[in-house]
Amino acid sequence: MSEVASGRATPVTFTAFQSNVRLRCGTATVAVTIYPASARALVTIHLPRTCRGNTFVFAEPVRFRTLANERGELGLVSNAWTSNMGRVQFCVAVAGGGCTTTTITTTRATAPPLSTSLRNLLAGRVYGPRIITRLGNPGGTATIILTEQVVGTTGGGGARAAWVVQQQIEVQVVQF
Repeated sequence: MSEVASGRATPVTFTAFQSNVRLRCGTATVAVTIYPASARALVTIHLPRTCRGNTFVFAEPVRFRTLANERGELGLVSNAWTSNMGRVQFCVAVAGGGCTTTTITTTRATAPPLSTSLRNLLAGRVYGPRIITRLGNPGGTATIILTEQVVGTTGGGGARAAWVVQQQIEVQVVQF
């Protein structure tokens, strides 16, 4: 879903960055699907059984490039887990860098609404949700639906929102 008052094409263009993460215990695989019109993305992560209790960091598997005078945040829309597996965390991060917002930590019991801080994004940089998993109990699937909001501002010290684009990112974490 996207809402735009003026100034930004609808939607913000998502690109996929599919990068498997290897630890000594095994490799977590990532698949990313960007749906038509780039308004929705699905990130599927498969964690190996041998890596329970280890932390995996997935560096912005869904990315977008910013324009001038933009801010970004993530919001939790839905959270469904088939078992109590541990936790999955999210923040808005600059590609190749760190988090630029606060972090949302989800467990099986986490209920929306919940969001990160709304922070300024530097023009011309690539951003996306960083996903950090630390799952312990065996088996299960976590299906977490986020909104990624990009807000265009009027610029300057008293910047006001001029438009908002809100897009959906579904994250499925499967632990064997």
